[in-house]
Amino acid sequence: MPFYKWDESLATGVVDIDVHHQLIFVIINNFIEEYLRGRGKDTIRPVIDFLSDYVVKHFSLEEKYMSDYSYPEYSFHKSQHTQFRQDFDRLTSRFENEGVTSGFVDALKQRVGDWLKNHIMEVDKALAGFLKAKCICK
Repeated sequence: MPFYKWDESLATGVVDIDVHHQLIFVIINNFIEEYLRGRGKDTIRPVIDFLSDYVVKHFSLEEKYMSDYSYPEYSFHKSQHTQFRQDFDRLTSRFENEGVTSGFVDALKQRVGDWLKNHIMEVDKALAGFLKAKCICK
């Protein structure tokens, strides 16, 4: 059973962005499942690496759209991405130092899963509304 379930309330209507969001939910859920199965640091490390790389790709996509179409909230939106990257880097360092602890998993769930849901519902949906008004619905 997924911990972070994608549903249509999270859809932005911009296909590229929605596909990225759905995959991030899958990655988070895979990580939590591996943890619950008692997998160690070596098994979970690839999930952390993939999530780290994928988030950068996703943010780059959104930032390209914002730049290409002169999104008026670009600075605010990008600052949220920057803050998330910094927080995720700290989580990754914590993972390197502590391994897979319940505290680390709770922090990851809260920072990645909960943040993502809130970010999508507020910030990404505002961007999507702007892009759809520009007929950028790919």
